[in-house]
This record gives sequence, C-alpha cells and structure tokens, in this order.
Amino acid sequence: MSILIKELSKNKYEIIVNSNTSTKNIVTLTDIIYQKITKNELLKFSFKFLLERKTNT
Repeated sequence: MSILIKELSKNKYEIIVNSNTSTKNIVTLTDIIYQKITKNELLKFSFKFLLERKTNT
C-alpha cells in the first residue's frame, strides 16, 4: 500500500491510497493546524490510522 499527497491549493490536498483498490480523497487542512503539525506527516499519519481500521474503499 502507498499513500500519495498532492497539494491542490493553500488548504486543500488530494490523498491517493493505492492498495488492491485505489481511492482518491480531498482533505482540507487549515493554517492553524498546519502551523502546529507538519502537513504531510499529519496527513500520512491520519490515513495510516484509518487504514489500520478500515479498507480504503
């Protein structure tokens, strides 16, 4: 499984999860959270956390 992150705009990101099935998600990350936590690490951690509990579909 792999997770790809693409910045679409200042606060919007596209997250692509490639596994048996590929999925695409749009995530909004505000400046306040961005300043507290590195954006890519937060997004990767969040999706890994979710994928440990559910499939990407």
